[in-house]
Amino acid sequence: MKSSEYWENTALLREIAVQEGATLTAEDILKLYDEALDDINTEIQKIKVNFQRCYGLDNETASYFLTQAQQEENLNSLIYALENAPNEKQRKNILEYIHRDGLSVRAYASRIERYKAVKQSIYARLKKLAAEETGLVSAMLKKAYSESYYGNIDDTAKGLDVGINFGILNDRAIAEAVNAKWHGKRFSDRIWDNTDKLAQEAQELVTRSLMSGESLSKTAQKLSARFQAEKYHATTLVHTETAHIHAMADMQAYKDLGIEEYRYLATLDYLTCETCQPLDGKVFKLSEAREGINYPTMHPRCRCTTTMNIDISSRRARNPATGRNEIIDGSTTYSEWIESLTLEQKTALELSRKKNSNRTADKLQFAEYKNRLGRENVPKTLDLFLETKYNKFDEYNRLKKSYATIGEIDRKPWTDSFKDKAKQSYYGFKNENIEMSSHAISRFLSRKDGTNGISYTFDDMVKQCNMSANYAQADGRLVKYYNQVAIVYNEKNDTVVSIVNRKNPKKDWRKI
Repeated sequence: MKSSEYWENTALLREIAVQEGATLTAEDILKLYDEALDDINTEIQKIKVNFQRCYGLDNETASYFLTQAQQEENLNSLIYALENAPNEKQRKNILEYIHRDGLSVRAYASRIERYKAVKQSIYARLKKLAAEETGLVSAMLKKAYSESYYGNIDDTAKGLDVGINFGILNDRAIAEAVNAKWHGKRFSDRIWDNTDKLAQEAQELVTRSLMSGESLSKTAQKLSARFQAEKYHATTLVHTETAHIHAMADMQAYKDLGIEEYRYLATLDYLTCETCQPLDGKVFKLSEAREGINYPTMHPRCRCTTTMNIDISSRRARNPATGRNEIIDGSTTYSEWIESLTLEQKTALELSRKKNSNRTADKLQFAEYKNRLGRENVPKTLDLFLETKYNKFDEYNRLKKSYATIGEIDRKPWTDSFKDKAKQSYYGFKNENIEMSSHAISRFLSRKDGTNGISYTFDDMVKQCNMSANYAQADGRLVKYYNQVAIVYNEKNDTVVSIVNRKNPKKDWRKI
């Protein structure tokens, strides 16, 4: 019976589906890190402002107190001399020297307090980040566990074409699986440990930078680099914990299904490590499964999974028209079974397949589209999204174009305000049934005081986009050239790809 391909594909698709969900969660977590970094940088900037306000210092003197560490030894000597001055005259002379040289005992003490305050602020902000990250990861892992478990049950029922009795996972069982320790720690412990380390390093970095005379902007750059490294660790944690919980859900499903053996499946490509490659295709007893030895997850970001090891001499096949299970020869292939069905049976099977296939992947895709495009720019519900995807092809293609273009805008090295303007302009043209590339949008937003003094409005562009093309480029793209403005149009994907200001048409343009 030829069935290994089905079991392998369904197992790999389940693993891919949960990792796509992990990617969405990781993106949300990265945003939390960016927000935390912004808050900490803001707090650092406040040091100088508050210092000036409290002590009535000018900007230059405040900067001196906040950044000059090399004067501390001299200052300590002066403080000692002040405390041990033999008479009031000597004391007065020392005080005058301190103030004349720009040194203030009170200011120095405050500087130390401000350093302590910013360290406390960094710690508190990163503990808030840890709590937020824990909440997101917990919700994602619970969802991954239940979807992996039920997905395994469902794929088994389809693969054997039998109805399977199974219990519903309760919230307590899911929570216990998600919060169970592996490699000695819970996922939440790892998050808090990582943010503890980040807090300590950020505190040391800020204090050292401020006291060494380094500019606040350079301090911010160093903090950003450290946060970037931790963002990678956070993403690794999300994907590794997801792989672990997916493997645990599969193991529980195997137990509940009475499966005694599993087959190891490695994702074989250039990224596959030497640890996982030799395990691919090997069969192990479920009772002897050991995570990290012969069962996933083998290492951080492990992409391996498992499938049940089945060898059946006879099998049940559900008659899709009657719903009854029938015993067939185990050597009968799925293709042979399909060919043996009547037209009525094939129609019933196809309808059932269309209703049930890709449900998990479609849910993840719908979430990705909402996350990138915003709720207002996608169908309101999953069912409406599926209706668009499978039945309204033109509308779905337009939606895919929006997803791609907004993604390009998000990846551009533009300021946030420019990106917001780009998205607003894109949807403005979209509402006029004009598809713009990210490059064309960028050229449009740069229209003010453009080349040769030419500028144009949104209405000007809409009007010209609806005019006929009068030139063609050598590459076949059409050009709508009017009033010294050329709109370059790709007819193949129905998209404006560029907007160019030109006094005259290019020599290699062909008049049409």
